[in-house]
Amino acid sequence: GDGPLTRTIHDALLGRPHQALVQVAVPFAENRRTLQVSVLPTGEGVTLHWHDITDRARADHALKRREARLMLAAEGAKDGLWEWDLRTGELHTTARWSDLLGLPALREGRNASEWMQRVHPDDVAPLRAAIDAHVEGLAECVEHEHRVRHADGTYRRFLCRGIAARNEIG
Repeated sequence: GDGPLTRTIHDALLGRPHQALVQVAVPFAENRRTLQVSVLPTGEGVTLHWHDITDRARADHALKRREARLMLAAEGAKDGLWEWDLRTGELHTTARWSDLLGLPALREGRNASEWMQRVHPDDVAPLRAAIDAHVEGLAECVEHEHRVRHADGTYRRFLCRGIAARNEIG
């Protein structure tokens, strides 16, 4: 056939720049296997190195499906979702979160200080206390209502909920 592997081999034989790795789905007795093929030019020919990556390919596919379901659920709930990496201070938000505050959606993360700077001055200390209590293990989750400054300058009330994802050291 004229698939990506055939084209890559052909290009390698002609000395053209080529793709070093090609993924190939191969039907086996009861299921398909995904193989990664390295095409290495050698003198007047090529050497093919086949590596079975079926498990990784299936895990990648399952992860993409889970992410798609989560995003669909988030969109349906009309909630603004956020993830705050306490180690780096980076805050990842959904487009809905940005929309609720009248801010442009960003592909990259924001700095969490941007969120805190928008919290009404009277609400900052209680919000930080609620977050700290959860991080220190004194509260099962964060659940705090506070005012946040919208891009138009008005303050709007938000109910913030969160739960920490902890690693082996807490």
